[in-house]
Amino acid sequence: MATVKTLSQLTDDDLARKLAWVVVGGYEAEELELSPAELDSKGRIPGNIGEVWCLCTAVFANETEHTACAMCRGDSEDGPLLWSVSNGKESVPLLLPPAPPFVLAREGPEVFAAKFGMRLKDVFPLTVQVVPRFAVEPETRIVKLGTSGPL
Repeated sequence: MATVKTLSQLTDDDLARKLAWVVVGGYEAEELELSPAELDSKGRIPGNIGEVWCLCTAVFANETEHTACAMCRGDSEDGPLLWSVSNGKESVPLLLPPAPPFVLAREGPEVFAAKFGMRLKDVFPLTVQVVPRFAVEPETRIVKLGTSGPL
C-alpha cells in the first residue's frame, strides 16, 4: 500500500525522500491527503498529474537558503502557487495580498519574517525554486515573491 500523509504531516525528510506528492482521494476531507508521485522515465513530474506538492528551495533576500514546499500543477505551467518554508522547527506558511487583512495578520509577510527572527528586508524578495522537474514546460518552476505578491 502506498504511503499516505496529510499535508500537515508532510516533513522535510518526506520531501527529501520523495520530491513530489500528489493529492489522493477528494478535496472534501478536512485536510488534503497526499501520496508520493510516480515520476516519468526521465525523473520528471508527468503531465497527467494535477495538483502536486513539491520539495523546493527558498532563498531569502539576505541569501540564506531554506527547505520549502510548494503546490504546482503537473498538467499545466502553473506553479509554484502556494508556499511554506521550514524554519527548522516548523513549516511556516506565507500568504500574500490580495489575501484579506485578517489572514495577512496571521500568515502574511511580517508574521512570516518574524518566525525566522528576521526583518522584512532580510526576507523579501524571496525566491522559491521547485526541485523536481516537470514534463510540461516550463520544466523548471520558480517564483520571486515580494511583500505584495509575485514579482
